[in-house]
Amino acid sequence: MKGCVRTLKRISNNNMPKLFLGLFFCSLCTVFAIHSNLGLSPWGVFHQGIARKMGISFGLTSIVISLMIVLIVSFLGLRVGIGTIYNMLFIGIMVDVLDYFHLIPDAASMGQGIMMLVLSMMFNAIGSYLYISCELGCGPRDGLMSVLTMRTHLPVGMIRCAIEGTVFLTGWSLGGTVGIGTVINVFGISVFIDLFYKMMDFQISKVHHHTIWESIRFMKG
Repeated sequence: MKGCVRTLKRISNNNMPKLFLGLFFCSLCTVFAIHSNLGLSPWGVFHQGIARKMGISFGLTSIVISLMIVLIVSFLGLRVGIGTIYNMLFIGIMVDVLDYFHLIPDAASMGQGIMMLVLSMMFNAIGSYLYISCELGCGPRDGLMSVLTMRTHLPVGMIRCAIEGTVFLTGWSLGGTVGIGTVINVFGISVFIDLFYKMMDFQISKVHHHTIWESIRFMKG
């Protein structure tokens, strides 16, 4: 584990590979959760429910919802960087690619499903650390949590719970897959993120995101 931490810290010297590696881990998080057959994350339930009602792919739904959230948080004052755009597009496309080529098999048992779900939460923690620490823009969902926390002055945990509860209930009512994995995700992801961020000595409150033009200058420099 210590070797993994040292490797990830070395990647920090080059922001674009780090950004896309982080987004790839976030994509794996979604796909592993889907194929665990234990129920999706709250956002996964939301996306799947809308995808089934609209007759479009899961990945395309993710992109459309992300775009809508970006527009909302931008209006509310959150800085949108080039990493925000890549986050919005890359994860949805990669989820569809991984599913199209059947690169991740379905869990054949409850034990395999739990293992895949644990890996999903681990990938989420690693991926979010990598892309957020680039300071090239926050992802749409993380941006929504951030801007609501700043606007309401409520604890971030309460905001996150409210958001995930809302999307979970909405997605469930639209036909999204719900299971024990959904409940595990609600509480488990936050635990994995907290532990991993501490291992990496990463304080998200100190991140200063760059706008799109600042991001371009930042990458050139």
